[in-house]
Order: sequence, then C-alpha cells, then structure tokens
Amino acid sequence: MRILLTGGTGFVGGELGKKLTQAGHEVIVLTRSAERARAKLSYPCHLVEWSSEEDKLPQEAVKGVEAVFNMAGEGIADGRWTSERKKSLRHSRVSLTHHLIHALKSCKTLKIFVSFSAVGIYGDRQDALLNEKSPVGKDFLAELCQEWERAAEDVLIDFEGVRLIIPRLGVVLGENQSFLDRLEPLFRSGLGGRLGAGEQYVSWIHVADLVNFLMKTLKEESLHGVYNLTAPQPVTNRELTSQLAKAFHVNEGPTVPSFALKMLYGEMSEVLLKGQRVHSQKLKQQDFLFPSLTEALGNLYGDLSPGEARFRTSQWLPQNPQELQSFCVSEEENLKKLMPSFLKWQAHQTLNEVGSGTLIEEDVVYRFSLGSVGSHLGAALTLKRLKKIFAARHRRNAKKFFAPSQSK
Repeated sequence: MRILLTGGTGFVGGELGKKLTQAGHEVIVLTRSAERARAKLSYPCHLVEWSSEEDKLPQEAVKGVEAVFNMAGEGIADGRWTSERKKSLRHSRVSLTHHLIHALKSCKTLKIFVSFSAVGIYGDRQDALLNEKSPVGKDFLAELCQEWERAAEDVLIDFEGVRLIIPRLGVVLGENQSFLDRLEPLFRSGLGGRLGAGEQYVSWIHVADLVNFLMKTLKEESLHGVYNLTAPQPVTNRELTSQLAKAFHVNEGPTVPSFALKMLYGEMSEVLLKGQRVHSQKLKQQDFLFPSLTEALGNLYGDLSPGEARFRTSQWLPQNPQELQSFCVSEEENLKKLMPSFLKWQAHQTLNEVGSGTLIEEDVVYRFSLGSVGSHLGAALTLKRLKKIFAARHRRNAKKFFAPSQSK
C-alpha cells in the first residue's frame, strides 16, 4: 500500500514508519526540509518537500496513495500560550489539515484518512470517567482539538467512500521520547515530585499500543470514527509520580505547588494541573500489550539496574550493512573521545538491513562514578550532552551518505 505521512520525522511518526516499511508498505513523508528530515529518519521513505500553505501536492506524492496518517502538530507544552503561540498551535494542526485535504483533491485512490486529536478535547473533568460519547470541554485546548477534528471531517465531504479515523491520544510513553524524555532528568536529579495536589488524572498509552492500533486501521474496515486511544488504566499524577520514582530507582522529589506552575507557565499550566480520566468504549483491555502503567514502565526501564540510565537513538541510511561496517566502528571509537570522563558507560550498536539501506540502532547505558550526589547533579546534563552528540552525528551522516537530490 502507498501511504502518506505528515509528522513522519517525529516520535510517533518514526515508530509508525518502521512498522509500515517492515510490513512492506511504501511510505511518503511530507516535510518542509528534506535535508533536515534525513537526519531524523529511522526508516526508508520518499521525502517530498511541502509547505502547509501550498494548495497543491507534487504528483509524486499523490499518485496511488491509499492511506494518509496526519500526525503533524507543534508540541502543546513546548512554551507559554501567548496569543502568537496559540496561533502557531492552531496553524500546525487545523490549518495544516485543511490545506492537506485540499492538496489531496487530485488523489483518486484514497481509502483511509487517520487524523490525530487528543483527550484534551474533554477539558478538565476531575475524576469523571470519560468515553468517546462524553461532552467536550470549553477551554483553549478543548476548543483547539474540536477545530482540529472538524478540519479532518472535510475529507468525508471531498472524498467519497473514505474511512476517517480520529484517535484521541493520551500521553504517549516511550523511552527517551516526548513526555518521559522531559521527566526522566528531573527524577534522576531528585526533583521529580507530584504537581499540585496530584489528584489530576493522566490518561496515557504505550507507543507500541498506539502504533499497533494505527497499523490495524489499514486492515480492519470496521474501524472508523473517534477512538479514545488511551490505556484502560489511567492514573493520577500522584500515582504517576510514585511509579516513575520506582522505575528510576530514586526517591520522590518535592511537590511543585500549583501557584509556582502558574507563574512559570501561565495558561499552559492547565496541561499539568488539569486532567482527564479517559477510557474507550470501543477498545478492550485485550487490545493492549501494556494495559497498566506498571507494565508499561517495566517494559521501558525494567532491565536497568539502580543507578543506570539509557539513551537510545536510531538512523536509517541508504547503504547496506557491509558498506557501513567500518564506518560504524570508527564512529564508536569517536564516541569514546566525546563521552564525559566521569561516566561509566557501554555502547551497543546494531546494523539491520531495512529496505534498500540500513537501520543503525545505538544504545548507550551509563552510570555515574561520582556517587549519589554526582548522579543527581549530572543526570540532566548527561542526557542533554548525549542528545547533542548524536544529533550532530546524524546530521553529518545524512550529508555524507545521502546524495544531494536523493530522497530514498
């Protein structure tokens, strides 16, 4: 199947792209910059440069496309909600979806359109148990999600017989990614505490369960409409804090008072202090590999010993493993020169043939040699440094191994 992605270089997009290509699908990724995208990709695809302001898509991006996964959107919690920031959030979701559907009008083969939304659509509902039929909220985030979903519904008008699926996502859990990527350094530094009273609910989903659902939409014609894509066991912020502390083998940090979060983040603090207790009427517990938070965190961190942390990263390059073998050995030697001297660490690298190239996956497991004080002080700094090291490496690799005009 020929499949088009927006948001294909993001966290979820990367995991979905891997699954799609492993299943033999041809993937097209829309991006503003093919050069930047190549440094982030972990799967083979055809990159097509497109701005969401453009009314047309190149024919190469449209021809034969049967399914679209519309996953683009700026991070909701990436900054204070100023008036300009709100405009940007709307544009990256609502306007982009309108423009995408309009740009697809010449596509005569489209069968499936999957467009993301979020459980924030329900507003702050305290401990009320919410399902797909629950009324929506009235705050900024709720209204943004409503506009986003209405934009996606245009596909039903413009394309006859298209199946529309709108997953309302909870917090997506994945190692070194998104939500947990921000929390792990805080907890390892001794600052991970509950937010406010800690009674606000957090509805979440393991990334593997999210991707499995997305893959099912391609096969199961009964899937259509809105789905609350959250694990069947939401938790309070208090429970989340406790379980994260156990997963990272640390003590809980001090409580962060509500007034401090409001002063620091303004209106955006609502994301942290308000919550939704969400489940799905359409999905059952057996549909999830990780129905409980204990199982999800055990999968992500259960193999790490106390004091250990891990950084994972991957990149797809258009050469076969044999061509890259000596290069990767030299890169491993270079890593030794760049790692902080106070770390005890071990890197593990695998090269797997994927499509017409190679997926390079790298794991760095590290622990501090400065005792508990050193562990607390260095956690956030080390993770930040590792991100910079590997981001720079991936940019160099993309320039070295992709021809200037190469998009596969």
